[in-house]
Amino acid sequence: MKHLIFTIPLLLAMSTAIAQQNRDASESTLSVTGEANDEFLPDRVKVFFTLSSKYKLYNEALKGINAKADRMVEVLEKNGFKKEEVETQHFSIQENKKYEQGKTYSDGFRATQQLFVEMDANKDHIIQLIQAAADSDSKPEVSFMFFFSPEKSKEIEKILMQRSVEDAKKRATWLCEAAQMNLGSILKMSYGSASNEPRPMENRTYMKAQSEVGSHDYGGFNFNKIKCSEQVHITWSIR
Repeated sequence: MKHLIFTIPLLLAMSTAIAQQNRDASESTLSVTGEANDEFLPDRVKVFFTLSSKYKLYNEALKGINAKADRMVEVLEKNGFKKEEVETQHFSIQENKKYEQGKTYSDGFRATQQLFVEMDANKDHIIQLIQAAADSDSKPEVSFMFFFSPEKSKEIEKILMQRSVEDAKKRATWLCEAAQMNLGSILKMSYGSASNEPRPMENRTYMKAQSEVGSHDYGGFNFNKIKCSEQVHITWSIR
């Protein structure tokens, strides 16, 4: 009886393995990568104001750049921002050196401070800030970084993933038709790069605006759509 008890499970395991081998022999797989690419308008922007001046003494540089920044903050407050919404991106005071006839000597100090505000990517409001910066005595260099909010990033990712799946299915169908085979069920699906990490979208773009423009004509100012892409990798059974 003991011999019988051990033999039955062994026979069951062997029959299961044989059945699996038969299925594997009759079933092939097809792996396809689907892609989707599109362009979307950014919905958020960071506007940077870079202030820079040269001073003879270090203390003068410290006081001077802070005063310049305070005046720029006042300008931004007059254009719809609260003081706490204005952030500092960069601050530095460095010795300004000159080279002459093979010698190096000190020529005062260069103070630089970069402020920024974040807001909705509204063309009229951006132009308003460029104009305000141009009219201020701080005369900063103005630059922009356009990007997607987390909400819009998720929306775009969903759209591109759906299109990627449709593209993969279309490619798989074409291949099966060419090989006179039938597309079966999905066995495996992943998205992003080969390491299964999502492919980062190119979701930032940079622009600069000259703050000292004589005519202050910004009628041609526009920001472009940002290129985004996504991939999915799908494996089907085929017969």
